[in-house]
Amino acid sequence: MAKAVRKEMGRLDVLINNAGVTNMWEPITDGHAETYFKTWDLHVKGTYLMSEWFLHLLVETAKNQNVAVDIIDTSLLAAHFVIPGASA
Repeated sequence: MAKAVRKEMGRLDVLINNAGVTNMWEPITDGHAETYFKTWDLHVKGTYLMSEWFLHLLVETAKNQNVAVDIIDTSLLAAHFVIPGASA
């Protein structure tokens, strides 16, 4: 995707990391590690990878165009609650 943006647009001013998924809310002892960590992969690893892949283009845009660039990370509302069974 980063290569396509570079080829088609030649610049990137804003990267918005916005993805979300949730599992059934259940105690860790009743859940499955694979399902739990798929949630973490999407939210944490996915955000990291998108930033890693697009950061070079953002920096180039800022330097070459003399503009401010931004990365905006969003999260699910549920990420702000402390609810039994919702740790993932």
